[in-house]
Amino acid sequence: MLGALIIVFREVIEAGLIVGIVMAVTQGVHGSRLVIAAGVVAGVSSVYAVGAIYATLPAGSITTNVQGQTYYLSGNTWFYPSYGANGVYYRVVPAP
Repeated sequence: MLGALIIVFREVIEAGLIVGIVMAVTQGVHGSRLVIAAGVVAGVSSVYAVGAIYATLPAGSITTNVQGQTYYLSGNTWFYPSYGANGVYYRVVPAP
């Protein structure tokens, strides 16, 4: 779990650096802040962190079998079903 936290922290720092660089380069360009903000919102709203657990799948997920294992695919995000005391839940996994 600590490893996943470190990776997420690093990725957030990298994303912040990239956004900062783009904002510095486009300083003075009319409308650039709006476009950058829209890109950040679109990126943040569609990201699933590897290892995250969800009670339900996103709408439109498709079932895929890979080497005898059932996975669910939503866009570019892969989910693996797991079973616990409260029923099925879905863990975000790297592409198999």
